[in-house]
Amino acid sequence: MSSNIDDNLAKYYCSVIIPVYNKELYVARAIDSVLNQTHDNIELILVCDPSTDNSLEIIKQYEDPRIRVFYRNTPGPGGYAARNLGAAMSRGDWIAFLDADDEWMPDHLEQVLLLHQKYPEIPVIVLSSHIVENNAKHRDPFSRVWNADGQVFSFEDYLKNSYKIYKSIHTNTITIKRDLLSGFEVFPDGRTERSGDLYAWVRIMARARYCVWSKYVGAIIYKDIEGVTRASLPKIELFQMMVSELAPGCTRSEYIWLTRYANKLIKTAWIEHRLAGRESAPLHSCFHWKNHFHYCFFWSLISLLPVSFINNIRLLKNRIT
Repeated sequence: MSSNIDDNLAKYYCSVIIPVYNKELYVARAIDSVLNQTHDNIELILVCDPSTDNSLEIIKQYEDPRIRVFYRNTPGPGGYAARNLGAAMSRGDWIAFLDADDEWMPDHLEQVLLLHQKYPEIPVIVLSSHIVENNAKHRDPFSRVWNADGQVFSFEDYLKNSYKIYKSIHTNTITIKRDLLSGFEVFPDGRTERSGDLYAWVRIMARARYCVWSKYVGAIIYKDIEGVTRASLPKIELFQMMVSELAPGCTRSEYIWLTRYANKLIKTAWIEHRLAGRESAPLHSCFHWKNHFHYCFFWSLISLLPVSFINNIRLLKNRIT
């Protein structure tokens, strides 16, 4: 245990959830990065879908009593069901998630608890990450723009930042007070194959009202991992329903930014469907037009152009950002 954390924080029990499915090349790295945390008052919950590689054999080699293993019979896209099961089985004061092909920095949980010490009333804590992609390492898109440390974001702030800049929450960098999740499933199991985390973080922020974000790098995310697939697509309907589900609890200003961020997610999902050759409703019919007319009008026009042109716009945007 690091001497930077006082005895009162050392008592906090953290549950870390890793879904495992066909990750034999990387799962040991992820597990070791959790077991070697400077804050060692943890349980590591491994939720194993039926892998066809040697992932389970690797897991069985660990004898650390802090590890708990649960098995599922059916693999679920995105790991949503596995994460929900892990959260339901958790016993910690705090719950965190890690993908089986990524890893944490050794003091990830230590930094989380230091932030909790400074902001004891806030139930969501978010760190930054390094992304390894194309043989290069760089900071995540949000922290490259936003460089504050220990910044408190409201629900509305999160929506604004996600719309204007980039999402500040990633699965590997969020830690949530367990009490916040009582009777609440974080991930949209069965409702989408991909991008369900984006939906989940909006719901979490709507429930928490505030989070603490830090520029401190707590995780390394590997984008070049072989086997990562983009064949699955996000459900446009999920982001449409996100607005109707959360609107009753929103202030007017929150509702405006909720619809704007939802429109951004809808547009991105629609383009992915188009590029994949999948049929979907006309983009203009998917949008929430109220309070966001110019954005909806612009992208509705763009959606009428040839798919190659739309793809070029997306590639240009990716190079710029």
